[in-house]
Amino acid sequence: MAAPARPRAGTFPQDAPARARPRACSYDELEDQLEELQLDHEEITNDLVDIQAEIRAAKIEAQELRMRLQTTERKNAPAAKVPDQMQTGAAGNPRAEELRRIFQWLADKAVLEEPRAFNANSDLIMGSQQVHLRNIVQWRLTGDLRLSVPEELAAEISNMLSAAKADGKFFSEAKATSIINEWVLTTSELLSETPTGVTLLTHSVSQRSCLVANFPPPPGPPPRQVETLDGVTVGDRVEVNFKEQWFTGTVKGIEESGVAAIHCDVDPPEVMLKASLHFLRKPSNNNSPPQEQAGIQAESPQQQEQEKNAFPDAGQASL
Repeated sequence: MAAPARPRAGTFPQDAPARARPRACSYDELEDQLEELQLDHEEITNDLVDIQAEIRAAKIEAQELRMRLQTTERKNAPAAKVPDQMQTGAAGNPRAEELRRIFQWLADKAVLEEPRAFNANSDLIMGSQQVHLRNIVQWRLTGDLRLSVPEELAAEISNMLSAAKADGKFFSEAKATSIINEWVLTTSELLSETPTGVTLLTHSVSQRSCLVANFPPPPGPPPRQVETLDGVTVGDRVEVNFKEQWFTGTVKGIEESGVAAIHCDVDPPEVMLKASLHFLRKPSNNNSPPQEQAGIQAESPQQQEQEKNAFPDAGQASL
């Protein structure tokens, strides 16, 4: 019996199934698919935003629970922390007694000999009350707690606390009754990482508030000044590099950290340029007139007090 003939190359037996070729998508179909993918992406993005909002809400709720727990722990803390003479008083007027206790505690703890005056430039919100802290006078209390008083109330508070230090009976029940007409006490927790509570004493007339908290921190000590450093002396005539240009001026001060204050000849008298000593050089011609540079203005995003700054790591001084 003869074997069946083999099909020629490039041909298939008649009973072999034909191979299906993939159909090319039309432009409209591709556009529909792209639109569908964009809708899916938008839906997923919205879900992600909702989840992030839920996470933030959960964090806020957890923080509130922590603050409630801290408040409960302080209320249940032993009363030994409060002196016995501050636990007795006008049982019929608890608000007056609470104010008397607070002021007496402030008088006992405040280090009135070490006031710090500065611009706190900060705000805080306690419930519906918003407090703007600007020019304040601050005294240390105990631990990291501080008493911050608006500048216009500092003398009144200082005199009152000084009198209470000298006379242990200064805050008598009669005095406490008069105090309640002048001050409003608010105690709360901040919704932040602040580890301590916040106490506000708000003056009923001026509506200015005194703050008992571990903030705002006072500014650090001013940098130590020296007369001479690295061959530069106060009063020297120098040239300073500012934005790749050299300006002639006079050294007015030198900080121990290596930063000099220079008054450039082209600037008004009140404008000082603060630059690293690395940006200074001796004048190329001491008799040459000052460079005419019109339109130079000092603007410092860090100091905002018409000071120009220059630092080595920036590669040039910046206005």
